[in-house]
Amino acid sequence: GAPELVSELSQKGKKLIILSNSSSAADATKAKLPKLGFNADHFIGAVTSGEEAGHHICENFAEKKALFLTWKTPKTPSPMKFIELCGNIQITDKPEEADLVILHGVDVLRGPGADGEATEQSLGSYYSDESFDAIDPILKACLDHKLPMICANPDFIMVRPDGKIGHMPGKIAQRYEDMGGKCTSFGKP
Repeated sequence: GAPELVSELSQKGKKLIILSNSSSAADATKAKLPKLGFNADHFIGAVTSGEEAGHHICENFAEKKALFLTWKTPKTPSPMKFIELCGNIQITDKPEEADLVILHGVDVLRGPGADGEATEQSLGSYYSDESFDAIDPILKACLDHKLPMICANPDFIMVRPDGKIGHMPGKIAQRYEDMGGKCTSFGKP
């Protein structure tokens, strides 16, 4: 399988880099490899859409406030690891206070604070059934305030371990654009 091929390529001196749509940082993505049957030492690095989005936010939105749509906690790695990539960004759960929207995951609208202390407003059943019932009012408020959106993982779907489809951030980004909003996505849909 794939782990054996990677091992063989590494033994032949090939330099391998992971290119991923993960909204996580490159080091967090590389750390997940053993669970998938790969030896992380066979890769010289990783480039993720999350890492690139974080650098973009750091360079273009320093010291701004962001509305943060992400994964619920506890989650490994913590969604706040992504925020660390973004530099000095403050989190708010109020569109009227925000300068931008960070679309990192599809479970919650996260408020300020540490894991376990931050408020997490559910985004409803979107992940399992693509329902925008809880998301559309948030997107409308963001549109009313002309907030730019940054999407750290533009995948539309993923196949879960149980074989069911999980709906991903890319569809939310597309919906925001269809409503008239502006979104910069990192990675491929």
